[in-house]
Amino acid sequence: MQFRQQALSKLQSPEELDVPVRYARPQGLLVLAVTLVVMAAAASGP
Repeated sequence: MQFRQQALSKLQSPEELDVPVRYARPQGLLVLAVTLVVMAAAASGP
């Protein structure tokens, strides 16, 4: 319930419109890149 209140309060007062949105942390991007490389290697196997 606390998360909902925080989300609603941010929607009602968007003061940080010039701040870029971060969709994922660098660690998450690294995991995604490694997963894609492994899947590509498996797909191009013998």
